[in-house]
Amino acid sequence: MPPRASSRTAPAAPKAPAGAKPAEPAKPAEPAKPNWLSLPEPAWARAALALLAVALLISLFTSESADPDTWWHLATGQYIVQQHKLPIPDPFSWTTHMWKESYPGEETTRRFNLTHEWLSQVVMYLAYASGGFTGLILLRAVFLTALVGLIV
Repeated sequence: MPPRASSRTAPAAPKAPAGAKPAEPAKPAEPAKPNWLSLPEPAWARAALALLAVALLISLFTSESADPDTWWHLATGQYIVQQHKLPIPDPFSWTTHMWKESYPGEETTRRFNLTHEWLSQVVMYLAYASGGFTGLILLRAVFLTALVGLIV
């Protein structure tokens, strides 16, 4: 196909047939009703919604503690904070160090059960020491809310 010449002009607009009515000028548009969904959101709306969600989640997660080992976790955390060492053997259970092993490798299992939760026990004890059970429950609520935030 040959290249276009630059001297070509655009085609003329089609003419209206003779006897046709000229187009009427457009009427001014009526003022549009506000569409609340298309309005820009306020700058504070996202922050307020996030704070409300956090407050609702914290209130949802602030129920009583139902873990039967709560006292043991608190005592172990206190022991670690005060003694600066892990409790081996368990000073709060008379059965862990008074009896011989029931099966081969039980000592390894006992040691693992005593040492794998030490950081959470320290944090639980510090929350309890600073705010009682209210502090402990608020700590749990904050952790669960943060977990939900990570998931979402």
